[in-house]
Amino acid sequence: APTGRGGAGATGYVRIHRTYSRPDPGAPMSDVSPSQRRLVENELIMESLNRRLEERVEEIRDETGVPGSEPVRFFCECSDLQCRGRITLTPERFEQIHRDPALFVLLPGHENASIEVVVDTWGDHVVVRKTVTT
Repeated sequence: APTGRGGAGATGYVRIHRTYSRPDPGAPMSDVSPSQRRLVENELIMESLNRRLEERVEEIRDETGVPGSEPVRFFCECSDLQCRGRITLTPERFEQIHRDPALFVLLPGHENASIEVVVDTWGDHVVVRKTVTT
């Protein structure tokens, strides 16, 4: 079971705020275009939505006795706010990916090379690392 997020809920997870460093912390922010910033902000919105989804699923599972290891249909965390694609992951896999705040989970083909690189490929999802931050 994941550790290091104790303090809330039956699983011991607490909400965390995601922050991470630019690949080159000395590089000026002028290197990041406003459109790139917006794309990253969009992905942060989707990740936040998934965090709320995860919290609500935990509450329902606690109330109904459904095992916490059952998969959840999370939203794709791509930069397209119109995307409603779903990715089925166990809560443990979701937490494993998001232990690194620069990682996001997307449907294959939804990655955007101007703001991220693929670091892991699975059958139904890819894990990307942000190369720019807001």
